[in-house]
Amino acid sequence: MNYVSLFAFLAFASFVSANTALPDNRHIVVTGEAQLKAKPDIAVINLEVENLQVSSLDAKKDVDNRINSFLASLPKFNIDEKNVSASSINTQPSIRIPRAINSNWKAIQLTAVFK
Repeated sequence: MNYVSLFAFLAFASFVSANTALPDNRHIVVTGEAQLKAKPDIAVINLEVENLQVSSLDAKKDVDNRINSFLASLPKFNIDEKNVSASSINTQPSIRIPRAINSNWKAIQLTAVFK
């Protein structure tokens, strides 16, 4: 009985060593870690200008005036207008629930500033 136990132990021990990830010949194992610190070279600011007015045209005009005053203030911050991307303006009715009455128009414009 002892021989059977010894044989079983040796057989299973060879299976365990055969399942290791390390090769039988000479080898080198290398592990490492690194960190890199860098100053950011770009900043992106996304703005959304929104206004509610009685008419669609009034809402659009107000949003345009706000964007234009924003663009006029950019030189104070050393930002060139070529670094500003203003997407198209969108107007849509603003509907109140539960009566579903169209009382106002909403104008929305998205603007991105890259510095």
